[in-house]
Amino acid sequence: MAQKILDRFSSLVNEGNSIYQKFESSGSGYNAELNSDFIEWQMKSKNILSITCGEESHYLSQFKTNLKAGMGDTNISILNRLIPILRAAEDDLKNGFLITIKQLVQSEVFDSELDQAKHFFDSGYLVAAAVTAGVVLETSIKELCKNNGIDIYLPDSTKSKKLDVLNAALKNADVYNILQQKKITALADVRNNAAHGNVDQFSKEDVIDMIRDIERFLLTYSS
Repeated sequence: MAQKILDRFSSLVNEGNSIYQKFESSGSGYNAELNSDFIEWQMKSKNILSITCGEESHYLSQFKTNLKAGMGDTNISILNRLIPILRAAEDDLKNGFLITIKQLVQSEVFDSELDQAKHFFDSGYLVAAAVTAGVVLETSIKELCKNNGIDIYLPDSTKSKKLDVLNAALKNADVYNILQQKKITALADVRNNAAHGNVDQFSKEDVIDMIRDIERFLLTYSS
């Protein structure tokens, strides 16, 4: 898992650089899709910093501070400030200076990411538990779609369809019923609120129920 997180940092740095270049190429005109990609990148970056460095870490604090637009700021100038923060966290992680990673991520101990979610929960890291369980949920939904001949990608794109779209497709294909569809929607809501830092929108009970429901889902629908 430590390598997975390093890979995630590297991927987000590369994604940030790609968005930066696209902003430069697009000039000053408004680009709704590019702005949406930038917002999504911000959320993913804050999430990985929160999981690896902690909610009270200097990295996450600096990221949030530098995310705020000042007078004369552009998306390009904001990215210029944010990408180095990710690079710095990645470098400290590589060199063993992020102690929390040892507390949170010990992949050898876990048989699966769901076991890791349970460990996060038992350690009091509800956000990390919900986000990790959410990864398992999304991966299993995509695999279930593939096994049932449902295309997981947007037309003429390498981008995956949203989880709610795939969930509806599975229900419409009679892979499962509307009750299961609603349960998946509820689980995804917990994951989304955790990923976006909306900790007041879910409880400790919601997270442990989420993990148990995903376990049951995997037992029922995994091939």
